[in-house]
Amino acid sequence: MSKILGVHSKVEVRNHIINGGLDFWQRVGANTTTVNTASPASNYTSDRILTYSDGPTVKNYSTLRSTSVPSAAQAGAALPFSRRFNCLTAIVSPAAADRVLPNIYVMEGQDAQALYGQTVTFGFWINTNVQGNHPFSALNSTSTRSYITSFNISAGESSTWVFKTATIPLESAGAIDNTRGLAFYIGGSLGSTYQTSLGSWQTGDFQSFAGAANLMSANTNFMQVAGLQLIIGSTLPSGSFVRAGRTIGHELQLCQRYYEKSCNLDLLIGDAATPNRFYTGILNASGGGAHGPTAYMVRKRAAPSIQYANGSVLSQAFWRRSAADGTNTITFNGADTYGFEAVNVTAGGAYVISQLGFSWAADAEL
Repeated sequence: MSKILGVHSKVEVRNHIINGGLDFWQRVGANTTTVNTASPASNYTSDRILTYSDGPTVKNYSTLRSTSVPSAAQAGAALPFSRRFNCLTAIVSPAAADRVLPNIYVMEGQDAQALYGQTVTFGFWINTNVQGNHPFSALNSTSTRSYITSFNISAGESSTWVFKTATIPLESAGAIDNTRGLAFYIGGSLGSTYQTSLGSWQTGDFQSFAGAANLMSANTNFMQVAGLQLIIGSTLPSGSFVRAGRTIGHELQLCQRYYEKSCNLDLLIGDAATPNRFYTGILNASGGGAHGPTAYMVRKRAAPSIQYANGSVLSQAFWRRSAADGTNTITFNGADTYGFEAVNVTAGGAYVISQLGFSWAADAEL
């Protein structure tokens, strides 16, 4: 079906946001993440979308998964979850260098290269009790070029699901490899250091403008987002949500390029209920026996960092051997984009067959 009057039909829309439907929450599941610090804090709750804060003032807020979503009739699809941000301690007047950025999507350069030089539209459903003009921003691969626009929440739109869009003419240059290509930011609370003028590309690291709504102005403030989309073009209807993946299984694979774990999606690394996966190997007299190897289900963006646990104990493996069972620490040989091999660090006698049991997560996020 062709475009009519520049409006996309649903079958024509391609969403460039991985996990825009917020289907996957591999790191935290249904748990709440709470921040209470002035130190830089970065956390992925839903896959591929993170919250970040820094600056001299202590930031106290929480992020969590919510089942409050726009209806299928509104969004054009049944959305399972939204991302909720709660202000827990008000910052009425942010310091110049303060930043709270509740919703950030960072796009890999290899995905962003198809968008450079194009006009794009970012659409999202939002539910917030903070009225006024909120910032929406796009930054380049090095955070040295910024484009700021705004979206308005009126009194009649407060505390209800509404659809908003931001249209941005992207610059033609940017990273085209497996590093950061573009970043998009929805809402926030930012001091003057990160404010600039609206409606054109500026040199510098900015995410807001003077007079923008302050998400941290009261400890009752909240913001929820759902159904995130990014398309090429300037018009995006509200009921046209599609996922980036061709199927829900493909959507998970797109997420697993950046984060994958050995257990079921509703289990977490470091939880007592999370089962170990066992690897058999031969342990020699000096230790260092190899167990595995393990191949990831999806090749990673880059060599990942690996977290492991024995039930609820992080950085510990269960050791099953002929002499006696026990626990041990391990290292990982050749951890690359394809997989890893676990290595027991303790000697076990001459060529003893043993097993290591642990759960693991491989993190290759941008």
